[in-house]
Amino acid sequence: MVSLQSPSSTMRAAYVAKYNEPYALGERPIPELRPDEILVRVHAAGFCHSDLQVMQNKFTKPTPIGLIPSHEIAGVVVDVGKNCNDRLRLGDRVGMLNFKHACGVCAGCRASQAQGKPRDPRFCEARETAGFYHDGGFAEYVAADPTTTLKLPESVDLNQAAPLMCAGATVWGSLERVTAGLREGDAVAIVGIGGLGHLGLQFAKAKGFKTVAIDNREAGRQLAAELHNAALRPDLIVDSSDTAMASRDILDFTRDEGVAAAIV
Repeated sequence: MVSLQSPSSTMRAAYVAKYNEPYALGERPIPELRPDEILVRVHAAGFCHSDLQVMQNKFTKPTPIGLIPSHEIAGVVVDVGKNCNDRLRLGDRVGMLNFKHACGVCAGCRASQAQGKPRDPRFCEARETAGFYHDGGFAEYVAADPTTTLKLPESVDLNQAAPLMCAGATVWGSLERVTAGLREGDAVAIVGIGGLGHLGLQFAKAKGFKTVAIDNREAGRQLAAELHNAALRPDLIVDSSDTAMASRDILDFTRDEGVAAAIV
């Protein structure tokens, strides 16, 4: 099997050594690939609020001590398992979701298969979750499931791609649902302009909707106003701390129709 990975058997990694303390840094073995996995050399990995909860052991199931965190991962394929198809190849630039390895036998997997769909780790009750209970992206290498790994266009920088694998996917899914059946030019509101909200604004604008950014914080409104791509900036920015004025601004903007959809 051809491989682009380092000849070394170890890698540098950050991991949870104690709850509520900074990550430890050390050497860990490079993941051994299963036949249906690919190995990704990590170029960028994000830290989101869920990673803080993992560090603090806030989830019902305890965080494994020694876990390598981060579920927002982008990098380059350096090894491919023998049972993988040719959809992803050595040298491909990829982003990976945290869900891995559908079991094929649980209720979620059976429901997917009954609809004629392939196994999908997102709906598997026994799935692995990179960065939560299985090793994630705060390391030089990570093992990825090809079914939840996406080939990235050359136009997308890996540093920008990493947060799209969680924050971007989350808000995109919401946007797809709430705008189903809407027409280009309809008004869509994004309430709360932070890590997800600023992406939602750009996605909605790129899909052809008029966008309304709503936030009661000056920092959120400023983030909306200063989006790097001016073409994706919102059509209206509203301070929701004054609800009466906010309502008037939105009704004036939409000719008394209100917004067609909103994501909170």
